[in-house]
Amino acid sequence: MTVKVSTRSKTLLLDTNLLLLLFVGGKDSSLIQKARTLSAFEEEDYDLLAGVINRPVRKLR
Repeated sequence: MTVKVSTRSKTLLLDTNLLLLLFVGGKDSSLIQKARTLSAFEEEDYDLLAGVINRPVRKLR
């Protein structure tokens, strides 16, 4: 599954793993290390992904 995020003239495709990283990191980045499906990622990867998206990612409540 991929998700297409469009901002003005730029398009970004995220695969399921990156989308999950974005959701979990948005909730609490310390959960990334605890999620079995995200074992390949670290908290810094979430920060990098949020930077690539090039807009502030709001924390989920």
